[in-house]
Amino acid sequence: MPPILPLDQLVEQLSFLYKELDISGHNLLPALKKPMESLKSGRAPRAMDLASQIQDPDNWLKIVDEILNEIAGLLPSLREYLQMYQKQGATSADVQKLAESIPGLEKEAQFWKVLSDRARALVKKLRLIEDQDKLSPLARNPIQDAWDDVEAVAR
Repeated sequence: MPPILPLDQLVEQLSFLYKELDISGHNLLPALKKPMESLKSGRAPRAMDLASQIQDPDNWLKIVDEILNEIAGLLPSLREYLQMYQKQGATSADVQKLAESIPGLEKEAQFWKVLSDRARALVKKLRLIEDQDKLSPLARNPIQDAWDDVEAVAR
């Protein structure tokens, strides 16, 4: 199957998407930190309106997912261009640069996918407690563990 866009447009689109992914991903982390900091206050999740605090990270997660889906749809075309050039015997610096860039792009997309998966798990756990009047230490531990997972990936 031939690539869906001319190479220059494909590279431009991917560049734009990766910039958007970086911005959105970096907005996701502070958005997650806010409800985590609120939980440390010891107030009941319902009293601190945890439900509304979860909405912001939930929105960032949706944006990150949309961007990752677009990237996943475009990266195969980049590989197709590389294979097409290699079959033609092209060995220019541009072909070499293209070959070297693909693994890095895939690795970056994988990083953001793992981070968004961990963040989603944290948001799900926060949703389970958002209406509680009291949060026990036993309920707090899995949430803190999920936050620690997010922070570990982000480092």
